Amino acid sequence: MIDALWSEFFIIILVALIFLGPKDLLILLKTIGKWVGKAQEIIHSVRMSIDYEAFMQDKADQKPLKKDDDQ
Repeated sequence: MIDALWSEFFIIILVALIFLGPKDLLILLKTIGKWVGKAQEIIHSVRMSIDYEAFMQDKADQKPLKKDDDQ
Protein backbone atom coordinates (compact mmCIF):
# COMPACT_ATOMS: atom_id res chain seq x y z
CA MET A 1 0.00 0.00 0.00
CA ILE A 2 2.84 2.39 0.79
CA ASP A 3 4.42 1.60 -2.58
CA ALA A 4 1.22 2.65 -4.34
CA LEU A 5 1.15 5.94 -2.45
CA TRP A 6 4.73 6.76 -3.38
CA SER A 7 4.21 5.85 -7.02
CA GLU A 8 1.06 7.99 -7.20
CA PHE A 9 2.88 10.89 -5.54
CA PHE A 10 5.75 10.55 -8.02
CA ILE A 11 3.35 10.60 -10.99
CA ILE A 12 1.58 13.71 -9.66
CA ILE A 13 4.92 15.50 -9.18
CA LEU A 14 6.06 14.46 -12.67
CA VAL A 15 2.86 15.74 -14.31
CA ALA A 16 3.08 19.00 -12.33
CA LEU A 17 6.72 19.38 -13.41
CA ILE A 18 5.72 19.01 -17.06
CA PHE A 19 2.85 21.52 -16.87
CA LEU A 20 4.30 24.06 -14.43
CA GLY A 21 8.02 23.88 -14.96
CA PRO A 22 10.68 23.58 -12.27
CA LYS A 23 10.44 27.14 -10.88
CA ASP A 24 6.67 27.21 -10.50
CA LEU A 25 6.64 23.66 -9.15
CA LEU A 26 8.97 24.67 -6.31
CA ILE A 27 6.73 27.63 -5.47
CA LEU A 28 3.68 25.35 -5.52
CA LEU A 29 5.32 22.76 -3.26
CA LYS A 30 6.45 25.47 -0.84
CA THR A 31 2.90 26.85 -0.66
CA ILE A 32 1.43 23.40 -0.12
CA GLY A 33 3.99 22.79 2.62
CA LYS A 34 2.92 25.98 4.39
CA TRP A 35 -0.74 24.95 4.16
CA VAL A 36 0.01 21.50 5.55
CA GLY A 37 2.01 23.02 8.40
CA LYS A 38 -0.82 25.43 9.21
CA ALA A 39 -3.34 22.56 9.13
CA GLN A 40 -1.16 20.53 11.52
CA GLU A 41 -0.99 23.49 13.92
CA ILE A 42 -4.78 23.83 13.86
CA ILE A 43 -5.30 20.10 14.42
CA HIS A 44 -2.83 20.13 17.31
CA SER A 45 -4.59 23.12 18.87
CA VAL A 46 -7.99 21.44 18.59
CA ARG A 47 -6.66 18.21 20.12
CA MET A 48 -5.12 20.12 23.03
CA SER A 49 -8.40 21.97 23.63
CA ILE A 50 -10.37 18.72 23.59
CA ASP A 51 -7.91 17.05 25.97
CA TYR A 52 -8.06 20.04 28.32
CA GLU A 53 -11.86 20.09 28.33
CA ALA A 54 -11.99 16.32 28.97
CA PHE A 55 -9.50 16.70 31.84
CA MET A 56 -11.50 19.55 33.38
CA GLN A 57 -14.74 17.56 33.03
CA ASP A 58 -13.16 14.55 34.74
CA LYS A 59 -11.83 16.79 37.49
CA ALA A 60 -15.29 18.35 38.00
CA ASP A 61 -16.93 14.90 38.13
CA GLN A 62 -14.66 13.68 40.91
CA LYS A 63 -16.07 13.92 44.38
CA PRO A 64 -13.95 15.95 46.77
CA LEU A 65 -12.35 13.97 49.57
CA LYS A 66 -13.73 14.77 52.98
CA LYS A 67 -11.53 14.89 56.02
CA ASP A 68 -12.94 13.19 59.06
CA ASP A 69 -12.27 15.54 61.95
CA ASP A 70 -13.75 13.04 64.41
CA GLN A 71 -10.95 10.54 64.11
